[in-house]
Amino acid sequence: MGFERGEQVEVVMEDEGFKGSYYPAIIISKKGTSRYKVEYTTLLKDDESGPLEAVIDVDQLRPVPPPMPVMDFDLHDLADAYEHDGWWGGIIYKKFELDYLVYFPTLGKALAYPSEKLRIHQEWANGRWTCTKSFQAGEEVEVMLKEEGFEGSYYAAKILSKEDASQYKVEYKTLLKEDDSGPLEEVVGVHQLRPSPPPFPVSYFSLYELADVYESDGWWAGIINGKFQSDYFVYFPTTQEEIPYRFEQLRLHQDWSDGQWISSKEATASPSNSSLISFFFFFQIFSFYFQTEKHEIANSSTIYLAMG
Repeated sequence: MGFERGEQVEVVMEDEGFKGSYYPAIIISKKGTSRYKVEYTTLLKDDESGPLEAVIDVDQLRPVPPPMPVMDFDLHDLADAYEHDGWWGGIIYKKFELDYLVYFPTLGKALAYPSEKLRIHQEWANGRWTCTKSFQAGEEVEVMLKEEGFEGSYYAAKILSKEDASQYKVEYKTLLKEDDSGPLEEVVGVHQLRPSPPPFPVSYFSLYELADVYESDGWWAGIINGKFQSDYFVYFPTTQEEIPYRFEQLRLHQDWSDGQWISSKEATASPSNSSLISFFFFFQIFSFYFQTEKHEIANSSTIYLAMG
C-alpha cells in the first residue's frame, strides 16, 4: 500500500522499549520504493526544537484506525491504552471500580486506565481493518447452527452474557423452549456467532449466486439455481433439495470475515480472493457445479437464468 504526502498514519514502533506501541505521524515524503519520511505528531527531537522526523519502512506504517465507540470492555478484549503520547497494545485483565486493568505482554506488567484512555485494538492486514472486540450483553447477533438438520442456517439472537473467553449465553428471538414457556436460551461457541448482517438491497439474483432464504424462523443459505416467473429456485447443499421461493423471502448471502461483511456479489467480483467465501460453501458450490453438468432438467417449464 502506498501513502501520500500529508497523509496521517500510525507508526508501528519496533525500537527497544517501544515494541507494541503505535505513534501518530504525518507522511512528509517517499524515500525509495519502500520507505517514507514521517513527522511524528506527539514525539519531539532530543533538543525539543520541533517534531521528531524519521525514515520508516512501509511495513511499519498503517492508516489511522477508524473510530470504534464502545460502551464497555470485556475480559480478554484486546485494547490500546494511550500512554507516553502513543497507543500501547494490551489485554483487558480485569475491571477495578471505574478503571480497567490492562496487561502489556511486551512490558510484562499491568496498569489501570479509565475507559476514555482506551480504544479497541484493530489490526491492519491486506488493506482491511480487523476488529478484536468481543460481543456485548444485549447485542443482536446471528447464531450459525451446527446441529444435524440445521447445518447452513442462521438464527437471530441476542447476547445475554459472556461465559468465558470462547463461549456466550444467547437468547433466541424465534426459537422457543420445549415447553413453549419462553425464548430458548443456549450457550454457544464464539465461532458460531456473528453480528446481525446489515441490509444489502438487491433488485435481482443471478444464477449460482449465494442467497439466504427465510424458512422455519431462520435464514438458510443456498444457491440460486433458476427462475420461473417471479419465483427463484434455491438449491440447498446441506439437504440437496431445490425449492422455489418468492423474491421477498430472500436476502443476499453475506459472510463475516476478519471483522468485515463480504457479500456474495463482492466475492464474485473478486474471485481471486478465496477467503471471501466460506470454505464450506466454496466446496459445496464446486460440487454443485460438477453435479449440474450431469443434471437433466425434468421440469421443462422451469426457465433457467442466463449467465450474466
